[in-house]
Amino acid sequence: FQAVGRVAGAGTSSHTHSYQFTDASLARYTGGQVYYRLRQVDEDGASTYSAVRPVQVPAEAGLLVQAYPNPSVVATPVTLTIRVDHAGPVALYLTDLLGRAISQQQTDLPTGLSALSLGEANQLASGLYLLWVQQGRQQQVLTLLRQ
Repeated sequence: FQAVGRVAGAGTSSHTHSYQFTDASLARYTGGQVYYRLRQVDEDGASTYSAVRPVQVPAEAGLLVQAYPNPSVVATPVTLTIRVDHAGPVALYLTDLLGRAISQQQTDLPTGLSALSLGEANQLASGLYLLWVQQGRQQQVLTLLRQ
């Protein structure tokens, strides 16, 4: 997780307070799921975290990517279905949650729906991974879970 913003609290009160925050960085995502959690810091400096909440970002027309099976077990092949509105190169970047590159590849896809094996996923250890798929200015990020 990385901080996306900060909202000052209203202090100690017997009244209920509502807070709002808009994640400006969300605009760069064109589909997939992002995860949020809140960190509450008390006046004494102690902090607690909320439960993790997924937010589904709708995909724009053009690029749509799905992975199956997801979650998957170690040594099980992962297949991607990728829909593109125009033929051309599609870049795939697989990273761990710290952003360290695991693999990257580029492939030319025809217009429409294509199936693509994510062979590198067969060797992944248990854990969470991010798959960034990009065609031109469109990008989608998938979370892959290996069990």
